[in-house]
Amino acid sequence: MNDGTVNSQFRQQLPFQVLVMGRSVTFDRSSTGKIAIDIDDAFTDIFESASSTWDHRKGIQINGPEQRSNFASMKERLHSKKSVRQFLLFLVRQPIGPRLFIFDQSQSFDRYIGRQAAINEAYLTWDALTNWERDRNGKLVLSIACAGYRKRLAKYESEPEKIVPASVSFCMCSSNVSDPTGCCGTHKKSGSRTIFNYYPFFKVEGFPELDL
Repeated sequence: MNDGTVNSQFRQQLPFQVLVMGRSVTFDRSSTGKIAIDIDDAFTDIFESASSTWDHRKGIQINGPEQRSNFASMKERLHSKKSVRQFLLFLVRQPIGPRLFIFDQSQSFDRYIGRQAAINEAYLTWDALTNWERDRNGKLVLSIACAGYRKRLAKYESEPEKIVPASVSFCMCSSNVSDPTGCCGTHKKSGSRTIFNYYPFFKVEGFPELDL
């Protein structure tokens, strides 16, 4: 399915609701025909579990005062409606963005555990690359887990009911990176699969045509 077809299908299913870091978000069409995003005030606080899974992929763990301060600020940002909106405007412009939001609307988006995990991983990575402190060379002062996917994905991730919140993380690179791209040397190469251009479970969910 090419990008034009994906964008058309994305628009055809408007309005629809998705979940971003435990918060319900409605995509709709404005009076002028543009995409409108409505973000609920209420949310379920899943930051600790999502950020723990994201951070623990790294080969090196850091838990000093600077890291704790980083995560406290991150939690506050990711719970703000402004940040959610900015992230979604970024995500829908990425190759994988609109595809993550095409689903069987006969069931709620909260059934798509892998999609939620991928969106949250992308949100955490985007926030770190956007807001975390850089050194004089532009690199992150505190490293993050690489945003790339492993070449070989876990074989047991073959049935929808086997997908758990950590499944996406299990499929991703565990390298420790400070590069401003968020990727290790291997995943900086052209054609590499990253959280911003790939999702591993479209076929498992019954949407093979969404694969890139």
